[in-house]
Amino acid sequence: MLQKWLVFAIIVTGVIHLATLSLDSSLLNWIFKLLPMVLIIVLAVSSQPATS
Repeated sequence: MLQKWLVFAIIVTGVIHLATLSLDSSLLNWIFKLLPMVLIIVLAVSSQPATS
């Protein structure tokens, strides 16, 4: 269930990043550039099976 929400959040923040490219706000651009990358890392870590 968490993975579905993470994929949705990655897509939404990626689209917001594309929308902020036309703005002059570099802060918003950087935030929404880094946020999808962090979410992708969280998705990758959370989808790994636990090994014992």
